[in-house]
Amino acid sequence: MDKGMGKGFLMGQGPADGATLTGGIKSINAEKGYGFVVSGDLQADLYFKLDPATAAMAPGQQVSFVLRWMRDGKAQAHDLAPALSHGDVVAGCVRMYNDAKGFGFVSSEQTRQDIYFNKAVLPADRQAASAAELIACQVQVSVKLTNDGKPQAQDLALLSGPDFSMLESLKRSREAASDGSADGSAAKRPRQDGFNGGMAAGWGGAAAAVAPALVGKGAGGWESSAPEGATCTGTVRTYNAAKGFGFIGSPNVTTGDVYFKGDKVPPHLQGVPLEGHQVQFLVRYTPDGKAQAAQMQM
Repeated sequence: MDKGMGKGFLMGQGPADGATLTGGIKSINAEKGYGFVVSGDLQADLYFKLDPATAAMAPGQQVSFVLRWMRDGKAQAHDLAPALSHGDVVAGCVRMYNDAKGFGFVSSEQTRQDIYFNKAVLPADRQAASAAELIACQVQVSVKLTNDGKPQAQDLALLSGPDFSMLESLKRSREAASDGSADGSAAKRPRQDGFNGGMAAGWGGAAAAVAPALVGKGAGGWESSAPEGATCTGTVRTYNAAKGFGFIGSPNVTTGDVYFKGDKVPPHLQGVPLEGHQVQFLVRYTPDGKAQAAQMQM
């Protein structure tokens, strides 16, 4: 009997449903038609079904996959594909750029994995460019991998100016993947739509400069996440007072649920159940693009 399933995480204790993660194939049972993936993003083995796309894969191979939470609260890996490797050359477009901190992400139809880049790899004459100037630009990057397997650009060439139709195409293909389920068994979680034009207009500063490129209908309708430092609103999905962390679902943040530490919660609420509470917060992004909440108000 395959014991790869382990204890597993339950829904709400890990990345959001539909998130693209990476891991390695731990085992495959070709006779029974399934296998298991282990991922550093979830300290558990994830079940996947064998299909024509995965039939040639082997234990030890690095893959990307879409995380799906089942109705029993356990996680599965869907839509497996070979993960990016060191030296891969990928063409895509700039999905997100934080000009204040000097980093961004490239998305491509060649892979579900977004590729992090630092402004230092931009051409010298574009290193002072704003987010509004870079988002949706067509680029080509050469990939390197961090120690934990995350793809980064070791060099970046600008191929052409903004093409918002490509961003729209990427958005639709990823929505289709994240909305899918296997055998109708996936648990449906509230969809996290992009921020609306009215809220973006109220952010001001760097956010105001980025907003037209992200949310204007003329810009292709790409619903990107709120920029770094933006004031967002949402609802606490889960909170573990004993361990001091939780997650917020926000319509302004499209990269997944927003992580927060217990010490960001007002002191008089830190020891009480918070699920369902409405919250306002400033969004921050880690170098690998995960959203975290700061200056929470309830």
